[in-house]
Amino acid sequence: MTLKNLKKLRDLNNRLNRWETYFQKEILDSRPVIVQIPTGTKCNLKCVFCTDREGKASENYYDLSFEDFISLSEPIFLSSMLQLYGWGEPFINPEYEKMFDYVVDNFEGIKFYISTNGSLMNDTWINKLAKYNNSIINISLNASTAATYGSIMKRDKFEQVMRNIKKLDEARRKVEGCRTKIFLSFVNTDKNIDELPEFVEIASEINAGVIIQDLNIIEHKHANLMVHPDKARYVLNLAQKKALEKKVQFCSFSSLPRDHLNNPDLASNSGPIPDDIPLLPPPPGQCYEPWQRILMSADGIVSPCCNSQMNLGNLHEKTFQEIWNGDMYIYLRQTVNTPNPPGDCLKCPVKMSYLLS
Repeated sequence: MTLKNLKKLRDLNNRLNRWETYFQKEILDSRPVIVQIPTGTKCNLKCVFCTDREGKASENYYDLSFEDFISLSEPIFLSSMLQLYGWGEPFINPEYEKMFDYVVDNFEGIKFYISTNGSLMNDTWINKLAKYNNSIINISLNASTAATYGSIMKRDKFEQVMRNIKKLDEARRKVEGCRTKIFLSFVNTDKNIDELPEFVEIASEINAGVIIQDLNIIEHKHANLMVHPDKARYVLNLAQKKALEKKVQFCSFSSLPRDHLNNPDLASNSGPIPDDIPLLPPPPGQCYEPWQRILMSADGIVSPCCNSQMNLGNLHEKTFQEIWNGDMYIYLRQTVNTPNPPGDCLKCPVKMSYLLS
């Protein structure tokens, strides 16, 4: 199939998906426009808000093999974006480059979304990402100083990561009409919240966006890292004012009520990650994930999004179409935007911010 034909089919799928999403169809003729395939769960850092990665716990982490990746790749066809990462550091996987190149060779023109801590993003990868010229690189930085970075990530790599980010920015500037975007990710904790306005300042210096995320309580000990909502509101507003001043894209995935933005100019400066896909933005409190996205684990289990553990089927046991229009996906499309959505949906920042307003 030529690139021209693939692009035409991809555009047709996008338009059909928009129509089916708008009318909330339960059985879809379109395919997902966003696909996430995990590449493994190993990581070279030990973030305080993540799962235990020491001792015997380290035996539970793995890299996705290239063969297993191929077995999960059917949903990619006609998708506009591939999120190629999982619960870990993607660049640690020795076969990650092989996966990346396979997608480039077989699904030309697709946009990559890569979430990384940036410490292993060497010159080879920096040049490859800049040359491909169609990626969103989300770098989990979580601090604006080396001291805070060390206390959160448990590794002394702040300066190294900052050098890599600046190299990536320089590399993409050399590509005419470059579409590669950089975002810096910040998980709110009591250890780093005071640095958020300065974090926005750092992003502005390298023409990067900022993604703010709530702390996800994975283990009981993580509750000690929670930020008091009043303080979170105060600092978040300071950071948003700074983002408005510096013209920094500010994406807040927060469960704080939507009315914490008193200034409409600030409200207009926050929103979903821009991905250049012609999708409909959902109204407040609504979710379009069951129409637009498919996410799978390394063992083939499909779930609707990163906030849900719902098992919608296994790609090693059923075909993609059997799952995509199967009973579980239909149930999710029937209920996600009703007053009684599935329990997992009530833990989602999109729903929480709407319900708390």
